[in-house]
Amino acid sequence: AWLEELQREEYTCSINLFQEPYGAVIQSLVRAKIKRGLDLNSESGFQYRSRWLQHLAAIPANRAENPYHAVDIYCRGILEALRDCNTETGLFSRPTQWSYSLAQLPRADITTDIHLESQKWKDFFQSGSVIACQLSTAWIGKRWPLSHWKILGELLIQSGKKMVLLGASEELPLAEEFCDFLSLKNLNSFCLNAVGKTTLLGSAHLVECSELLITGDTVAMHMASAQKTRCIALFGASNPVETGPYGPGHFVIQSSTTISSRLPLDKESRELQAIQPEKVHTFILKGEVADDLFIWETCWNSDAARQELKNSKGELHPFQEPSSFSILEYTDMAAGHDDISLSSATVRPIEDWNVKLALCPPSPHLEMLQKILNTLDQSIQYPSAENLRKLESFEQAWAQSTIDSCIWEAYRIDINGLALKPLSAYLSKRKQRFLHALGEYFNQEIFVQKKS
Repeated sequence: AWLEELQREEYTCSINLFQEPYGAVIQSLVRAKIKRGLDLNSESGFQYRSRWLQHLAAIPANRAENPYHAVDIYCRGILEALRDCNTETGLFSRPTQWSYSLAQLPRADITTDIHLESQKWKDFFQSGSVIACQLSTAWIGKRWPLSHWKILGELLIQSGKKMVLLGASEELPLAEEFCDFLSLKNLNSFCLNAVGKTTLLGSAHLVECSELLITGDTVAMHMASAQKTRCIALFGASNPVETGPYGPGHFVIQSSTTISSRLPLDKESRELQAIQPEKVHTFILKGEVADDLFIWETCWNSDAARQELKNSKGELHPFQEPSSFSILEYTDMAAGHDDISLSSATVRPIEDWNVKLALCPPSPHLEMLQKILNTLDQSIQYPSAENLRKLESFEQAWAQSTIDSCIWEAYRIDINGLALKPLSAYLSKRKQRFLHALGEYFNQEIFVQKKS
């Protein structure tokens, strides 16, 4: 019934932020003039139709070269789509400081959302400082050891704090073992176990009522971001630049900043085991950072229009240092500027491709390909910001012409993750990938012409 209702309406624009195939199937059923995000095309297969949402697909291949939080990428993807809807200006704007706005969540209902004794949980929160904790995570590679939680819990309670435990019903055994430990220490009255006893909305309300949330890379972490509750997130196998807490005043704790492109989420994380609970406790109470830990605060970079992670010395997380500057970031910085005129470059023949180019009849597509090849050669010979911007301008025009081509979609995903520095190496790699895509493209075009 919902899908039938969806198909009845016709929309100006449909934006799919899901990366899973089922999102593309739903997107394919929507009737919209402009579609951005993963889509299922009956002729071309899966397509992203968005430079920024293509970037999401490129991230797993080289996570260390992505300086953007997923929310900042989503915002840019949405703004990019809105720009395409507004053909009068044709300008791409960037998000402003933490530019998400949340509709006021409905208040949690004590009976249906928080299945705890009403007066008990109210008194618990009103009689002292409460820290919310989620002990478990969906993936073992994101889970801090229970032995560490026990030590931290005891230290927090001895320091005058109280704890409320959050989580789904399947996480209850872990929470009960934690509470049994506190009982042996006669500290169980300072911990409220809400695991499996609330709905998602109820958990969000408990997070909102707490002064702090301590968790791994979990849904609760994102709820804290939404509720403006300060969060300390413990990261091991996953990437805090990409999926950490979003918004001001949060902290990420790591023992290492090295990360695999393929996140080993199905194995216990040595990096999380190395985060000692005593040092986390010291940071919470005194703000002191141990020498063997990396602690990052969420900050906003107005010039780059994105969230960044910085340590107490003001140093950026390694994934966000200028050495990981990518072409997508270069394009982003030029957002809103006047585009380079597409007729500003003179076309000179590329000897190696003359025969292949001649097989196709003269067309605007052919002229644009020649301009891209020329500018690539010129940029390699004379690397400069102007040549690079001209190249990107031509590529953007080509992207609009080939929005349904799997060949050029794969090419754009590939180059999104390339590091821009050193520039000479970047340009050489980009040309190699362009020529490879060009070869596939011409083979396809020749086949289509012969068939017709």
